[in-house]
Amino acid sequence: MTPPTEDEALDAWLYELLHRGQRGDKAFYRRECEGAAHVLEAGVGWGRLLDPLTRAARRVTGIDQHPGLLARAADRLSALPKTRAAKVRLTPADLLSPPEGAPPYDRVLLPFNTLFCLPDEAAQRAALTALRRVAAPDARLVLDVYVIDDAPPEPDDTDFEYLITVLDAAGRVDVYERNDELPDQRIDVTYRCALFDDLSAAEPRRTAEQRVSHRYLTPEQLLHLLPACDWSPQRVCGDFAGRDFSPESGVMVIVAAAR
Repeated sequence: MTPPTEDEALDAWLYELLHRGQRGDKAFYRRECEGAAHVLEAGVGWGRLLDPLTRAARRVTGIDQHPGLLARAADRLSALPKTRAAKVRLTPADLLSPPEGAPPYDRVLLPFNTLFCLPDEAAQRAALTALRRVAAPDARLVLDVYVIDDAPPEPDDTDFEYLITVLDAAGRVDVYERNDELPDQRIDVTYRCALFDDLSAAEPRRTAEQRVSHRYLTPEQLLHLLPACDWSPQRVCGDFAGRDFSPESGVMVIVAAAR
């Protein structure tokens, strides 16, 4: 893998601080992958799920485009017991061109809104089709996304608002957030981060911004898209404990079978 640049490493560190997943999702993905021969995590990020996945599956392939995130995933992998770390292959790859697995993947994961990171529906369709192409005939696709209705976006003229202060071994990070709702079901979230050496520091040693762009789908659109890409939804839940999905659910968790 290509070593990350300094900016890519900083970007990945901030992403890890700000994106910790959903309550219960680690246990959920471990259950769904229990006994799997080969798991593909499409969008492995900083390796948040590697611990539970290596406890459940015999082999795991994690792909991501971001060199900094892959480097952090490799660091996380190195902290696992060697017998479990040996199960994992980390590969730089695009969701539209996932690598083939040997054996073929019998679980394909798109956790924590990964599908929405693609820029438009054409790319989302292409990715789901490509993932089906490299999956085993009896594979299952497991994913989760946040839920948003199909109301038209309202103009957003707000400035950055304070979000959270995060404490890390590298110091303190004050995070400010701005959300911009755009046409065509797109949302840009910009995080402005002030990095301090310690709690009492008055001036940051550095500031940085990170933008996360999403093209979201409504539940109806997603449930229509999956069969068009040869995935048949089998279970649709409103949380990671298996409760029924409703329009008020904050998350949509789907297990789909290969068609």
